[in-house]
Amino acid sequence: MLAKRLAESRKRLGWTQARLAKELGGGYDQTMISRVESGRADFQFNGLVKAAVVLNVSLDYLAGLTDVPDPVQKLTSVTASGFQVVAASQESDRHDRRFGGSSEPALGHLTFLHDRLVHHHIDPGKCSLIEMLDKAMEPALEMGDLVLLDHSRTRRTQGWICAVRSGDRLLIRRLRRSGRNWHLGSDNPTYPDVAWPTDAAILGRAVWAGRIL
Repeated sequence: MLAKRLAESRKRLGWTQARLAKELGGGYDQTMISRVESGRADFQFNGLVKAAVVLNVSLDYLAGLTDVPDPVQKLTSVTASGFQVVAASQESDRHDRRFGGSSEPALGHLTFLHDRLVHHHIDPGKCSLIEMLDKAMEPALEMGDLVLLDHSRTRRTQGWICAVRSGDRLLIRRLRRSGRNWHLGSDNPTYPDVAWPTDAAILGRAVWAGRIL
């Protein structure tokens, strides 16, 4: 597992094996990193700690004991009882409050079971909540719903409901493909599908929604 996780963590940063060796300091070279990543060698404990620090991941992640790469200091939003606190902010045409992109305070928070998010392959450290501001996705999503976005999922995928930024607008729509063309689809028939804007950027996939009944 160390071989796989070391290579994945290095590539996530865009580093070569030589760059990782340089970051680890004296006593490490590209050949050593290659041997570890191919499973032909292992790090001593001190080397494992250094690798976790420079790659900004946890020892448990490198060892395969967890699928969450974030080191302990990044998991401060996880309570002692195993819950994940996720900030909620209201999206509007005037503000781009994408994950990590707003200096404005959150309007509130919701708490999720941390392990449950991981079980569903949702990255707990890359989630935020936004409010659904129109009726385009009814009945799947109603106006006023709080929608949990996983910002690690930004690849265009048929059928996904995603938050998409286009110009100064943010839309929550279902991604639809017709032949080679993509559209921002609506579940509500009174809202027409829209051809994929040339400046569109997917901010994250909608993975959960909640409302007051």
